Amino acid sequence: MGLHPARHDGGVAMSRGRSRRLLERRDRMVAVRFHYWTEQQRLRTDDAIRQLAENEFFLSESTILQILKKMSRTGVPVKIRRPRCPKITAEQLALFTRELSGKEDV
Repeated sequence: MGLHPARHDGGVAMSRGRSRRLLERRDRMVAVRFHYWTEQQRLRTDDAIRQLAENEFFLSESTILQILKKMSRTGVPVKIRRPRCPKITAEQLALFTRELSGKEDV
């Protein structure tokens, strides 16, 4: 049996190897997690790549780097959720400033 890009079972072609859809999802998630570590957690690039390789995706650092390069070249939009910041009211801010000045309303 030779290596063929597809085999036929019952007239239906089945691709061999990894699912392209799953690889694309993985690559997007690598980009999202890289953004998280570098932009939100302010981790250095080499440390972020090491974190992704060793603790999250279990791939080599060179593979993570290849994925990141590919994602930047293709320009595939990656939805990145920004953390929400609660709105502080003037009343809440006044409580904070009173606390700092040592004055308290009794």
